[in-house]
This record gives sequence, structure tokens and C-alpha cells, in this order.
Amino acid sequence: MNTENSTQKMLTINVALTFAYSIIAVITGTMVASQTILAEGISNLGAVPLALLNIIVVKFIARQNAGKYPFGKDTLEPFVGIPSNCFLLVICITIIVNSVQMLLAGGNDEVRVTSSILFGVFSFVYNTGVYRYYKSLAKDNPSPIVIVTLVAWKFSATVGLGIVLGFGLSWILSLTPLNAITPYIDPALAVILMLVFASSPIVGIRDCIKELMQTNLPNDMAGDITERIEKINNDYDFSDRVLRLAKVGSKIIVEVDYVLKENSQLDSVSEQDRLRGRFAQAFAELPYKIWMNVNFTSEAKWTEHVITQG
Repeated sequence: MNTENSTQKMLTINVALTFAYSIIAVITGTMVASQTILAEGISNLGAVPLALLNIIVVKFIARQNAGKYPFGKDTLEPFVGIPSNCFLLVICITIIVNSVQMLLAGGNDEVRVTSSILFGVFSFVYNTGVYRYYKSLAKDNPSPIVIVTLVAWKFSATVGLGIVLGFGLSWILSLTPLNAITPYIDPALAVILMLVFASSPIVGIRDCIKELMQTNLPNDMAGDITERIEKINNDYDFSDRVLRLAKVGSKIIVEVDYVLKENSQLDSVSEQDRLRGRFAQAFAELPYKIWMNVNFTSEAKWTEHVITQG
């Protein structure tokens, strides 16, 4: 299964799982009067249309249209990843504001603690299971859309654990002289969880912007690709080489510029194509699409990719 089909399948399953969980959370949050649970349900329900948009984008990217888009459409993945992460960040801020207002108003004394704890256990188990499933798939599909989906499930799993710990503490305090502070547990818990999680969408936005600007490849990916290239380079003699690596969506851009010596074995087109073939074979087992450019010159100035007008 190619990358686009794999992503489509993952996102389709994600919509179904997210919608089911959000309905359960909204109903439970309303029944037990919990600000944290209700906010979790509403945020997930609001993410469903965005998830559907992601599916549309992935399907659009998968359509082959080299005539109109000669360099592919993978840039759409980090482009869509920015609003997806912004949505998560806005949800965090909204929940924090509402929870602070509730704290200032005297807290929430209507929460059914036992039912909230049971939901927290369900939420943690459910979301952790989905998160681990997506994490295993993301190893072979580093698409920004998949990564932001992974972050969202990690977020919900964290909320589930927080609900268990927070309302567990609330139950314990209700049995002590500190019972008066229990109404503040629910909104305070919502604030703490959102503050902890807010860094994830912020990092996601930063990474998507870096991909749009085609900055250097992350070290773990770069090391693997560089090692494969250098192993092949050992069989050739050249004056210099310039390697450029970047990631855009699920596509890795690999560009190698060789500065050849006089009478190099790479002077012939057939040898150059053989080298390209060796690279293609070395990259075939990698879990990403590779956009490869291998260029040859006898003058180092052409490796700078800067043409000045005289």
C-alpha cells in the first residue's frame, strides 16, 4: 500500500474513532456535570470536520497530475497541518479561559466524582490503545497529517489519565476536612492538562512551517539517508560533493551535486545513470517517498545554486 492510500485508511478510521469517542464524552460530561469531560468531548467533536478535510486533501495529493503539478502536491500536508495544530491550540486556550472563569466563580460542586473516575479509566484505555496503534503506523508514514492525528490521541489519553488522578484526589479529599476545596478540582484539572498539552500543537506548528520552508531534515532521518549515500560514494572518485536533504509532507527531497575530476569514471551518462540506479535501490526500503536529484559538474560554483545577473 502506497503512502497516500495508507494515510487515507488511517484518517478514515480516525474519523470513526474520534466521532464515537466524542459522543460518549459529551453525553458523559453532561450527565456527570464535569467541565473537563465535556470540554474533551466538544473538542473532539469539533475535530471531526477537520479530519474529514484532511482526508479530502490526502485524496487530492494522491491524484497523479504531473502536468499541472510537476513537483507534486506534498506541500499541502504541512500546509493543512498548521490549521490542524492551531485548532488544538485554540481548544487549549478556550478550555483554560472557561476553567479559570469557573475557578473565580467558586468552582464546580456538581460533579459526580465516581462516574467521572470511571469515564477517566475508559478514556485513558481507549485513547492509549488508539495512540499506540497510530504510533506504530506513523513509523512508516511520517506525514504531518498523521503526526498531528497522533498528537491529538496522545492529548486525549493524557486527559483521561488526568481525569482519573484529579477526580481520585477529589474523592480522597471529600473524606477529609479539606472537602471544601473539592469544587475547584475539576476546573483546576482542566487548566493544568491544557497547559501541559499546549506545547504539542505549538511544536507541530513550528515543524510544519519548517517543512514549508524546506529546512534541514531531522537528524534521525538525515543520518540514515546520509549513511546510505556515503556507502555508495566510497566506490567513486570525485573532487567534492554537496548533499541537501529536506522533508515536505511525506516526501523526502534528496539532492546530491558532484564536482567531478578530469577523466572521472562518472564522465559518461551511462555511469551517472548507474549511480542514480544504486541510489534508487538504496532508498527503496525507506518508508517515505523520495524525490531525488543527482547532478554532475566540473565546476564547484554550480553547486551553489545561485545565478547572478551581470
